Amino acid sequence: MANLKITFENLKEVIIDIFYLESDEYEKINNETDFFQDLNMDSITFFSLICELEERYDFKFDDEMEIDSVFGTVGNLLNYLNK
Repeated sequence: MANLKITFENLKEVIIDIFYLESDEYEKINNETDFFQDLNMDSITFFSLICELEERYDFKFDDEMEIDSVFGTVGNLLNYLNK
């Protein structure tokens, strides 16, 4: 696990950057926001999100992670990053 102590607001900023969301969409992001259904994450965006998080917070995702459980929702990802 990462144990990075990333705040929800920090993660939202990364999501806004990667998904090119408008400022009015920023408020719609919450712990239950689904990356695949609500944000329409595709493989390119998924890779971009992983790379940005790894670079910005200087860590590597575990190769053994369960993608659907870690990247299912914003809350799942935040929990993974802070464990």
